[in-house]
Amino acid sequence: MVPQRNPLSSAEAPSRQTLRFRETALASGLVDSQQIDAVEQRVRSTIEEKAVDQRSWDKALALECVRKKILTKFQAREILAGHTRFTLGQYRMLSEIGRGGMGQVFKAEHVLMKRTVAVKVLPLSKANPRTEAAFQREIELLAKLDHDNIIRALDAGYDGNVYYLVTEYMQGIDLRKQVTKYGALEQNQAVTVTVQAAQGLAYAHSRGFVHRDVKPSNILVTPDGRILILDLGLAGAMFDPESMNPARRLGTPGYMSPEQIRAPQNVGPATDIYGLGCTLYYLLSGRQPFPGSSRKEKQDRHLRVPPVPLKHILPYLDARVAETVESMMHPSFKKRMSSAQAVIDSLKPWCLEEWIPLRSRSGQAKPPTGEQMDSSHRPSAVSGLGAEGESNLEVRDPSETSQGVGDESTAFSIGLTTQQSENSPNVKQFFFWLFQTVLVSFFGGILVTVAVGIAQWFVSWEGKSALFFGAMTFLFVFLLLFVRTVRSKGEPQS
Repeated sequence: MVPQRNPLSSAEAPSRQTLRFRETALASGLVDSQQIDAVEQRVRSTIEEKAVDQRSWDKALALECVRKKILTKFQAREILAGHTRFTLGQYRMLSEIGRGGMGQVFKAEHVLMKRTVAVKVLPLSKANPRTEAAFQREIELLAKLDHDNIIRALDAGYDGNVYYLVTEYMQGIDLRKQVTKYGALEQNQAVTVTVQAAQGLAYAHSRGFVHRDVKPSNILVTPDGRILILDLGLAGAMFDPESMNPARRLGTPGYMSPEQIRAPQNVGPATDIYGLGCTLYYLLSGRQPFPGSSRKEKQDRHLRVPPVPLKHILPYLDARVAETVESMMHPSFKKRMSSAQAVIDSLKPWCLEEWIPLRSRSGQAKPPTGEQMDSSHRPSAVSGLGAEGESNLEVRDPSETSQGVGDESTAFSIGLTTQQSENSPNVKQFFFWLFQTVLVSFFGGILVTVAVGIAQWFVSWEGKSALFFGAMTFLFVFLLLFVRTVRSKGEPQS
């Protein structure tokens, strides 16, 4: 497998055939000669270097460096690929936590202060005048915002022809992953999340900024219940003509307001209210309000097809909450809820006074931390050191958690590109259901066989009739139970 180019490098990476793991690790500055000597001695005590090929030996060294916590798994994998650069300015990259069409996000630490941060990078391969201008706008925008519900910018720089933005690093899970893995939120939890997000948006709007890409994957919830709005890469300033350029039709199709689709230059705070309304709809119901198989189909639904009313999906939902969601999602921005503050005032009566941690896979309330947080949605950097098609060196690092930036967004937003993971079926439950179905069908067949056999005493039927009717009954009951079970499992969750 050809190693990918390191986004931090200004030149092509050296080939792994000409530079071994030891030399590459030393060149990176992440290890010194004493550390690599100790690692080689340890590995040599378990396997003989001459007995394995160079690739296997290098992978064994990499794995031992990870086990000894000399390197992170991301660093070891990149060194195996021949990459030697792991710093931008004063920040050392520890792991990759996000990847999208226009860049990457890394977990990093300040070399001197040892403070953990998130570093968003615009790599050389994606750099052009348009993307660089957008990246610089995001840096300037974040520098002007300071709110508890908006991810804070700490630093920015330009190193080796690479632009980077440093933000606070927060452990948590984005709302899209939360709902995908564990189902819809309880009413009061969903409302509490929405109100906090609305507080962040109200602050941004008061400073003259519109996010333009409000959606579940751009909202992070921390274990203690703090809500953070992420990924302001698409945000525009209402006083900046370039950021509101009509040619820049940006956003995520499932959450774009009708005016954002028709006339991008006319978007305002009402656009973010619409996206937040769609997000609340998703949190409550577990389904997108405007589904579709393509970008165009989703956009057409926003313009022509109203979503299924929440009360039809959730009859128990408070009527005033449902009305607020409908008002937030009104297709006309003139008739839509007027401001983020209006959203806060309308939903505040249903907010939780004390945060209840979100559901886990077991159904219990647990803070989403570490391995439990997003193990099925992590980048490949934490899935194993081996290249694709090879055996992975499996070492889990619970500290490597996703910051959750947008999945579907276009243009300059950075998003995780890992595939969605649905809850895996329970094998034991399936076989138990199958056993029950066969058992009920079997006894049903026996009862019909006995009944038909008794009838033969009074009617001159042939002896095979009872077996025939019994077999048909077994097949009918089995198919009936099977179809009923499949249909019940296919119904959407509420």
